[in-house]
Amino acid sequence: TLERVGDGAPGIAFGLVDLPHEQRQDLARYVPDVDGHLLVLGAPGSGKSTALRAIAAAAQDSEIVPSSVDVAWDLLADLLVEIEHSAGSNGDESSRIILLDDLDSLLARFPDDHRMMFADRLGRCLRDGPGVGVRFVLSAQRMIGDAQSLASLVPSRLMLRHASRHEHVLAGGDATHFVEQLPPGGGVWKGNRVQVALAPAPGQEPRLARVVALTPGRTLAIVSTRADSLGRRLSALPDSVVIDLESAVGDVREIASDGRRLVILGDVDEWQSRWGALAALRPVADILFDGCGVADYRALTRSRELPPPLTTDRTLLWTLNEDGTASRARLPN
Repeated sequence: TLERVGDGAPGIAFGLVDLPHEQRQDLARYVPDVDGHLLVLGAPGSGKSTALRAIAAAAQDSEIVPSSVDVAWDLLADLLVEIEHSAGSNGDESSRIILLDDLDSLLARFPDDHRMMFADRLGRCLRDGPGVGVRFVLSAQRMIGDAQSLASLVPSRLMLRHASRHEHVLAGGDATHFVEQLPPGGGVWKGNRVQVALAPAPGQEPRLARVVALTPGRTLAIVSTRADSLGRRLSALPDSVVIDLESAVGDVREIASDGRRLVILGDVDEWQSRWGALAALRPVADILFDGCGVADYRALTRSRELPPPLTTDRTLLWTLNEDGTASRARLPN
């Protein structure tokens, strides 16, 4: 473990570094203002998460991005808005550190459209964040695929153990700095052997994915890929009257305006055949998309807006907001 050291030296102490030319050891320090963003690279079990915990524990202002796809999406979206809103200001004198562990694994778990957007947003944060005092510490096994374009935006490297010299070089390391059989947390920092300190997991309040509340008692217009089973479930609720869009007659706006708590339910094809129905219902109903893909959502809303990713929780769906954006919502129980 590493105690906080009040020696006045700048930066975040995260381990011990060997200085053979001086025949001594010193604290290994990450200085965000000098080193910029930091990328921690290593094989599984090499101590990447340990390194991020050590930096988080020693930093004055830090936040670890959760590993959940939907929560990470929300956090980065909020952070980008914050960075862009603060652009042009002098920023904080002290750095705010955002730590994202296993970036390559996180990106691989996003659906294709969301993965590209998340990588794009992260790139914008990496480019513009330093101007407002925001630095990133990322970890990965190797920066490939969508992560590859981000590597050039991260100037500093902490190279932990790799399976071979070849893997070390492929990850961007100097072949002369490769060390075999490093212990967990062992690596190379600025050309010198380093051992990352152990640190407790930070006491960070857990974040939850953002889910908006549906308007109580308001009509629901639902586009669903499982309309039959969903209809049976919602029909069992005491306050719901489910109407099958295919069998509905008349103007859907009149159906939605008769004072009852209605659920107007149809599949993608049925809503497409009643072109304009969703737009007509927007002033009087919550518009929901259950089990739909991005292409279906965009086709029916005539929007290029990318709705947020959903987890495997089948009670979550998309709702169309008044401003044309999409949010997560939860089906009534």
